Amino acid sequence: MSGEQLNLFDMPTFSTEKKIRLIELFAGMGTQAQALERLGVDFEHHFVCEFDKYAMQVYNAIHGTNFETTDITNVKGGDLGITNKSEYTYLLTYSFP
Repeated sequence: MSGEQLNLFDMPTFSTEKKIRLIELFAGMGTQAQALERLGVDFEHHFVCEFDKYAMQVYNAIHGTNFETTDITNVKGGDLGITNKSEYTYLLTYSFP
């Protein structure tokens, strides 16, 4: 241990070899995407699942996206659009109310 202590508000930066495609389930306003943005991670909003139309409007307004509301009970694995795995890293996250 180096003895150096991080400040609660110091945000380290991270890098990956491949661009991240973020899949957010129960996305709400997109706090996982906001965390990645604050950490300086290179990612794209790939798939968002949120059934509340107002939360989805907020998500789209904050992140500049245009996702539709989606009910998780209707989502199948193939709907996630996971392709080009050699080019992208897929990160699946979810939120609790």
